[in-house]
Amino acid sequence: MIQLIFVVKTNKRIQSDNAYIIALLQLFFPSYKKKNITINFAYMDGKGNHEKASTKNQINGYILNNKKGKNIIVYIFDTDNIRSNIDDLKTFEKECNYCKQNSYLLIWFNPNIESILLKKSVSNKNKKSEAFKFLKNPPLIDRNLISSSNDSFTSIGKSNFLTILEPLFKRLK
Repeated sequence: MIQLIFVVKTNKRIQSDNAYIIALLQLFFPSYKKKNITINFAYMDGKGNHEKASTKNQINGYILNNKKGKNIIVYIFDTDNIRSNIDDLKTFEKECNYCKQNSYLLIWFNPNIESILLKKSVSNKNKKSEAFKFLKNPPLIDRNLISSSNDSFTSIGKSNFLTILEPLFKRLK
């Protein structure tokens, strides 16, 4: 079995990032369920928690349950204000280095997933409801917004979602 483990910034209670990722997978890779691909989510519970023991434990738990299968770990990061905030840039650079050192895939959204998919900013208290509205009725998504090259992470309103996942899903045929 092939297992994709998406590591997301949200927490298990809110699961807003899950809804967006599932909706994008259903839109652009609708046959993933037929290909015996399992999707799971590990939660960082906030920005900068990519190396936290609780995050690693969730990932390792999924891997242990799929010992004989293929496990692919995909970190999802918002770049936030990397063009104007040096702390956000340093955090994103740490996240990139961590993924590279561990051979994890990295998907970024600049500045965040909501601004690209919903075309608006969403307050923390509304993240869950907005995400599940999106999941129930996803709008048409401009492929160009989520097909940026990996090195264009400073481009506001862009993501490398399809740039990372299209080659992966082609290999998994």
